[in-house]
Amino acid sequence: MQALSDLLPRSIEQIKPNGQKPQLCEPQPQAVTLLSDPTGKQELAAILFQCFQSLKVYGKEPEALESVIAMHNLVLADYPIEKIRSAFAFYLRHNTELPAPADIANIIDRGGKPAFDRSVYLSLVKRKAADPYAYNVLSSDELQYIKDYEKFMVSGKY
Repeated sequence: MQALSDLLPRSIEQIKPNGQKPQLCEPQPQAVTLLSDPTGKQELAAILFQCFQSLKVYGKEPEALESVIAMHNLVLADYPIEKIRSAFAFYLRHNTELPAPADIANIIDRGGKPAFDRSVYLSLVKRKAADPYAYNVLSSDELQYIKDYEKFMVSGKY
């Protein structure tokens, strides 16, 4: 580990003429989104094929898999395959049906948490309303869920 006195003169010398400070660390590379990642698209197609073969799929013929893959590619185009893979793993631990693209996007957008569920929200609000003056009726996570749900319903953003 270098001493601060060793770094300081070098940093001062690196100040650019236009007044900008130098970057002291390397910029983090941006994750490649599915839109520009052919390998990621192939991996997503393989995941969907496995899901289609092993999960509950109601009323879909095997020929529909091509449309399912295309729709997932369209909706998930702005996410990197690493996040998509993690969201699928989360979804598959908790569900037995083929996920809709929105299910996966919601998991990614909520940072690995499940999508909002109106019935969960209503049950929490009813518990809170049953005794509004009681302490510890709801946990802090449950109260946060209510706030996040209401914010999402008003603004459409998490």
